[in-house]
Amino acid sequence: MNDYNKKIISLLFLAIITLLLILVFARSGVIDFIWTTLLLSLAVSLLSSFLFFVVFRGFDNEKKENEIDSIVKTIGLNRKLPNDFWIDFIKDLSKTKDDVIFYGYNLGHWLNYPFHELLRDKLKAKHESTKLYFILHDKGYYEDWKSFFETNQIDATLILVPPDIDKLAYSIACCGDKILIVLRTGAERDEDRLTLVIKSQSYIGKIYIDYLNKFRLKCQS
Repeated sequence: MNDYNKKIISLLFLAIITLLLILVFARSGVIDFIWTTLLLSLAVSLLSSFLFFVVFRGFDNEKKENEIDSIVKTIGLNRKLPNDFWIDFIKDLSKTKDDVIFYGYNLGHWLNYPFHELLRDKLKAKHESTKLYFILHDKGYYEDWKSFFETNQIDATLILVPPDIDKLAYSIACCGDKILIVLRTGAERDEDRLTLVIKSQSYIGKIYIDYLNKFRLKCQS
């Protein structure tokens, strides 16, 4: 039991004891009718306000926790995430009608087995109205991705970030109702980076997508 809950129980106990004492004094005639009525009204009012605060506080905390849970879908370190995690992320790539955007330094992870074949099959089966954008900094991988799209006849816009534009502090991929973010928190290895998935329609997700689209347009201008 945390300190907050201990305080709540103590205050509730004191409030009940106070109310009982007032009732005892009222029945014994120690205090007259007018003061009895006033004290009872005050006690009941305070107790009601106290109980309302407790219920509201608990509801508010629960609401905040649910809001956080509704935004963050998955979180973990790269090296601890199984292949199913990456496969699950792109499973709806062929269904979504929204733009699909991949951004990273080289996005080399997606060219590795088994993601290479899975990504190829999903991209080839994408919805006809879906636009694909792949944004990266590495010129060598730019050529690798260009060859990948041409070989597999995939309609995608490949963007090489100009050298005067700094890389973002994260890699990101937006696909359907999910956004995959890999944070660049230092010089650690890729597999030690914090990775999370959030809902694209959450307020945080919309902020990421809006900024990523502005970044894309900046790179294309």
